[in-house]
Amino acid sequence: MIYRDAQTACAAMSAHLAYLKTADVDAAAEALCEDMDTFAGGDDLAEPGMFVWNDGTPFVYTDWEAGEPNDGNGKYNENCLVIAASRAAKGWDDRPCDPSQVPTSGSFPYICQY
Repeated sequence: MIYRDAQTACAAMSAHLAYLKTADVDAAAEALCEDMDTFAGGDDLAEPGMFVWNDGTPFVYTDWEAGEPNDGNGKYNENCLVIAASRAAKGWDDRPCDPSQVPTSGSFPYICQY
């Protein structure tokens, strides 16, 4: 799904996209993702470059892959947090929130948290 639809789907289950606020929660989410890049509940839509959780709290714990977040090396608007589970380290990456700029990206599985 695209990011907004994933948020709506989680809300329909009285949940929200997962907030990976601790190493333990992050590790549990990574295990659930297996090898699929997966949306979690963080973005920099309100202020580019300033990622926050969807509840408005800033990132304290992070697990960004080396060189991330990077807005596609400055080529795209990559405003949504993805667990890059297809990579060996399963760290975080900024990715498009929908496929409007990059047709091959912006639609991912998602993980909800109660």
